[in-house]
Amino acid sequence: MYGLIKYYCDQQFGIPSQCFKAEYIDRLPNGYFDQFLLKVNGKCGGVNSLVEASQLRDFPFNLARTMFVGIDVNHPAETEKMASSVSAAVGSLDPNFSRYAASIFAQKKSRDEILKNLEPMICELLEEYRTANGALPENLIVFRDGVSEGQYMVVKALELPNIRAAVNKMTTEPIKIALIIVQKRHNARFALTTVNAQGRRPTWNVPSGTVVDNTIVEPLYKTFYLNSHFSPLVSAQV
Repeated sequence: MYGLIKYYCDQQFGIPSQCFKAEYIDRLPNGYFDQFLLKVNGKCGGVNSLVEASQLRDFPFNLARTMFVGIDVNHPAETEKMASSVSAAVGSLDPNFSRYAASIFAQKKSRDEILKNLEPMICELLEEYRTANGALPENLIVFRDGVSEGQYMVVKALELPNIRAAVNKMTTEPIKIALIIVQKRHNARFALTTVNAQGRRPTWNVPSGTVVDNTIVEPLYKTFYLNSHFSPLVSAQV
């Protein structure tokens, strides 16, 4: 039933939809409908969260003319019947980074993480940005997920030129590009030297927003560790 609802609503009629399990009506997990309503609000064009304005003032470039892009490739499991991998990109459309457009392509099913349609995807997002703002961004900051350390140079050799090609196709004006590879699957863990007893329970986890960018990082690249959120129960992964 879920697949049929999403197929007709998303692909056939363009109607936002949100499903929930009927079994949860009688025994609701904590926060279930909070998450449900956040999804509904987002799909209806609402804003669920904003970055504090004071945190955005010290950037050395114009955030009002900046587009953040996130890209990744999803591969079906070997047991799934899907014949294609799915590459997706989302790009911000407003200065608050609360509205996004998406570009999705199917590509040949494989374990290859390289996006095959990156140039038209970036072009599509840039056009969405121009429609929303009346001009193209001055800065393009791309976050690339799902890439192993051994593929850094492949991304630099194949995907970065496609991003540049998309920009050149859309405008003759220069757009600054930053490509940041994000990794979550690693074994790095950080802990405080003394326990933090200020919260509801003592913890050794470092505060959210902690950045480590020297001494123990990869010497060949500009890398850093970021603990973006607080973990009250288990060891936080950066």
